[in-house]
Amino acid sequence: MHDYAATFDQWMTCEPYEGVYVRPLPLHGVVLIVAIHDRTFGPALGGIRFWLCSLYEALTVVVLLARDMTYKAIFHGRMTGGGKAFILGDPSRFPAGSPERRDLFHDVGRVIEELGGAYIGAEDVNVGTEDVRWIAEQTKHVVGTHGDPSDLTAQIAIECAMGAMQRINDRARPSDLTIAIQGIGGHVGTQIVRQWTDKYFGGRIVGSEVHAVRRTAIQTYSAVRIVPPEEIFDADVDILFLAALHWSLNDDTCQRIKAKLVVPVANIPFEDEERHPAMLHERGILCLSPPVVNGGGLRKVLAERNGSPPKYRLEWMNAQASDTVALSRDILDEAAASNLPPPTVALRRGKEILAAAKASS
Repeated sequence: MHDYAATFDQWMTCEPYEGVYVRPLPLHGVVLIVAIHDRTFGPALGGIRFWLCSLYEALTVVVLLARDMTYKAIFHGRMTGGGKAFILGDPSRFPAGSPERRDLFHDVGRVIEELGGAYIGAEDVNVGTEDVRWIAEQTKHVVGTHGDPSDLTAQIAIECAMGAMQRINDRARPSDLTIAIQGIGGHVGTQIVRQWTDKYFGGRIVGSEVHAVRRTAIQTYSAVRIVPPEEIFDADVDILFLAALHWSLNDDTCQRIKAKLVVPVANIPFEDEERHPAMLHERGILCLSPPVVNGGGLRKVLAERNGSPPKYRLEWMNAQASDTVALSRDILDEAAASNLPPPTVALRRGKEILAAAKASS
């Protein structure tokens, strides 16, 4: 079992967080945690997660996600800093559309408003567009009221993956590839299935999903074969998309992966951000950089915040994808030249950009 208390203490010691706010909401039987990592480029923006776990797991996850949002923002606009929020409680106690859920998210909005714009919330795991709209009734410091941004996240992940596959096999045709998706029934996983099947006329897709209802829904796609969650890393595929929760890549899974390319769409995929990218690199597996390839959602909510219309134009979506593919290509070029894993190169570059900005401010 992971020692979350030790991990939390380690990160709070080695990273200069601006603040971690813990606010019990006793009327609802939950605790709201807001972590602000850095605001060099603007207010700390990040999604709000909602699930039940131990306090130290929630604290650990929220501070690591806030830090990841800092580096994601650096690669995608440099208009915000890094933050994250976590509602520690059981989401099933608050059914969708219920007065209880509305009242909870009204109170979440009030707490965000009290922070005076230091943190901007958005949707995330178990927090959807309706919830964000309820938050927006209490504060202007929230984005995502125009709908789920996962379509752009999926589009960018797919296009970055195809660009990277050209380095592995420049004769590979998308329709001949087999892909695997961990977390296939979630927002991003489902979008990857839809876009892959639409663009590449089906293809072969292997998926894992822990939620039974989501498994049933995704099996309406004939190209999808569902495997137990623990078997997704053993799947004999070309590309593995990671669209589940944190720390999918650890000592065990990094040794088992058979895919030629790993695309971490989820945040904080590495249990150890130095050792595990290196393990994949040593095995000859190309792994893309998480804050580069999973920035579609951030790009979309930033466009909303800056006044773009609710209906994002196809040309705009394609331009965002092309821009990110070029960024990913640049990271891959540097990684190849230095014989380092792309995630290591991207993190190093992000730290250098942040340090330079702090020094000049």
